[in-house]
Amino acid sequence: MILKAICKSFTELIFLIAQSAGISPGIVEKMRYGKGHIDTRTIQNVCEYLDCQPGDIIGDIKEKP
Repeated sequence: MILKAICKSFTELIFLIAQSAGISPGIVEKMRYGKGHIDTRTIQNVCEYLDCQPGDIIGDIKEKP
């Protein structure tokens, strides 16, 4: 029960941060699950909000066969 509450709180926090950074919930889901494409403006908004560079948040993900 506690883990479920923590996960719910974490998800709510992620969406609150996204809203503050001007990112839609749909984009957050794409980023969260690595599905679809992310616009460079979105990357810029995230980096400005987090005060970081794109290389700090972008990584190489190996596809499973």
